[in-house]
Amino acid sequence: MTYTRLGIVLGAVALIAVGLVAALTDSPLRAPLIALAALVVLVAGGNYLNDYLGIKRKPQEFNRPDRHPDEDDTP
Repeated sequence: MTYTRLGIVLGAVALIAVGLVAALTDSPLRAPLIALAALVVLVAGGNYLNDYLGIKRKPQEFNRPDRHPDEDDTP
């Protein structure tokens, strides 16, 4: 869990640093950085909202334990 938080913090610092450089200069990276920041906010907000509402992820359904690896599902 600490590596996840460290990655989030370092990613945020890098995004802020590159965003400041793009904002202070006349850079063509300004629009993609704004889109990236908006995407990060939307994903983080969705994850927070799922956690707040208690919504759990469904388990993966393609790993069926009752199927043998040598069986073929094609007709």
